[in-house]
Amino acid sequence: MPPSEEFMIPILFAALIPFVAIAKPVDLLTLKPTQTMGSVERTATGETELNAGFFSVAGIYQQMPLKGKSFDISAVFTRSRGSDGIGFVIPVGQQKVAAVFGGWGGRYDGLNRVDGMDPSDSRNPTRRNSKLLNGDAISLKISVRPNKVSVYANGELHFDLDPGTYQLSVLKELDSRFQDGLGVYVINGTVSFESWSVEELP
Repeated sequence: MPPSEEFMIPILFAALIPFVAIAKPVDLLTLKPTQTMGSVERTATGETELNAGFFSVAGIYQQMPLKGKSFDISAVFTRSRGSDGIGFVIPVGQQKVAAVFGGWGGRYDGLNRVDGMDPSDSRNPTRRNSKLLNGDAISLKISVRPNKVSVYANGELHFDLDPGTYQLSVLKELDSRFQDGLGVYVINGTVSFESWSVEELP
């Protein structure tokens, strides 16, 4: 006698569970970089250190097909030296932008650029007073969705923006280096990354 339909449905559902794709965070620090700038080294404590020296830039670029997709970036980082910015270059739809901490002489955080304006311009709606202090770790989350870019610092919403309302862009020198992928950089300073990962969403 064949099993009843009510009996078979739970069995079929259970059998399919292992084949359902579940997104997992990708540890960007363990991947071989697509490109680096300046000094990028693994420290004895297992962190990744970017050292830009003076009047210079250090960075990592990871090429990934993320244009037009939803994803979350998580990072924990500490700037040990310097008084200028740390940036995270991200694709937002078909655009790209940099989420910057401690830029413009260490005064401002925000998205660079919004309608051509960096966060030193009071017309940039993401401009915030900087949370970045040398020696203090920042836990960061960047959430990219079709209608929202949200940046959280130490568990609190720091700034957000509807990308459909504004034109986003990056500096020309970053535009040529960071294509369809993710990047981090430090200007005139040294920063250590305890973690940096991305999770693509369905």
